[in-house]
Amino acid sequence: MRQKIIIDTDIGDDIDDALAIALALKSPELEIAGITTVWGRVDLRTRLALKLLQVFNRPDIPVATGTGIALCGRQDTHIPSQTQIVGPEEKLQPRAEQDAVDFIISMVKTHPKEILLLPIGALTNVASAISKEPHLKRDLKGIVLMGGVIGEKMAEYNISCDPEAADIVFSSGIPIKMIGLDVTMKCRLTGDELSRILKDKKTTGRFLSELIYIWQGGNPQAYPVLHDPLAVATVIDPAIVKTERKAIEVDIGSGAERGFTKVVSGEPNAEVAVEVERDRFVSMFLERITQGQSSFSDKK
Repeated sequence: MRQKIIIDTDIGDDIDDALAIALALKSPELEIAGITTVWGRVDLRTRLALKLLQVFNRPDIPVATGTGIALCGRQDTHIPSQTQIVGPEEKLQPRAEQDAVDFIISMVKTHPKEILLLPIGALTNVASAISKEPHLKRDLKGIVLMGGVIGEKMAEYNISCDPEAADIVFSSGIPIKMIGLDVTMKCRLTGDELSRILKDKKTTGRFLSELIYIWQGGNPQAYPVLHDPLAVATVIDPAIVKTERKAIEVDIGSGAERGFTKVVSGEPNAEVAVEVERDRFVSMFLERITQGQSSFSDKK
């Protein structure tokens, strides 16, 4: 049985979101129950997600627009660079009628204990869903998130966008696997590895290459770090990373350590990735996203 997942994404800035969705689409072990967008210009992020699904011939997957403003009221209004690939008048499938929060709640209620949430952006949608529907803590199978770091004193981007949301998620009691910078930074593609994507002449490969060129901004020596694809890969093959159970606390203060994910004493609340089999992961990633147009024979 395929694992049902909902990918919550801030697609459009770093290239790893699009690559993560591509990996999920090319992985027969996974059933994408939906994609939700988060942070900043969620309207544009939603259109980019719909465009990607159109290119991958998966218009059956719903995309729900989420929350663009952090729980503390912080806003981000910049135009995500990769969204320029979608013309303003381009016809795409309609987005989901529900917003992201209600979509997540509805799907989890419909499929209790079956859905994994994969947040690969700010945790605003996830925290809002947890706050709105307490039964989510009981009915959600778990959360596999890309975010945080424990090996360095710094605030990882996804957590720092909305620390209050991250605090709600880590305090929720829902099973969490944290795929942070401790392992993802070891997964930067080399030039030769990137060329396998750029030389892929299929429709999907050409589209991903266009997004990569936009992301590179004229610098061909910019090589993607596979932050978000690693989170997806750990659902497919958990042995790719080694994890340790730790008690994670998110700093929500106003000081210099705001957004830090700190290991504290107490009951562990997360499985934290501490090691990664980098070469095995990258090999799997490249093999899957450069294979045929679709790995599915039973589209719904």
